[in-house]
Amino acid sequence: MTAKQQPDQVRVGVLAIIAACFVGLSLVCAAIAWLLVAAPAGSPAARPSALAHDLIDRAEAGSVSRAAGAERLARDYWIDRGHVAHLSIERAIDAVVADPQLIGGHR
Repeated sequence: MTAKQQPDQVRVGVLAIIAACFVGLSLVCAAIAWLLVAAPAGSPAARPSALAHDLIDRAEAGSVSRAAGAERLARDYWIDRGHVAHLSIERAIDAVVADPQLIGGHR
């Protein structure tokens, strides 16, 4: 006696219910996330943040630090003891464009 195999059938109704539940759950999660992130129009959180306006640039130490960093990028100098050369960023870019092997480029 051999067992009869039932024909393979995809239950479209069950798949549709599962898909609808998945979409509904995704929409509910998206709505909850939107409610948690979006601030009401009159709330203090709706105003622009002080951090969004480059707070470090408005502080005294921030502008001094930025100016010092910009000056270091634009300066060339040579340290003889350690044989280290510091180039301005423009000269370094020009050197690498002229010879990519300086930074381990293609040979």
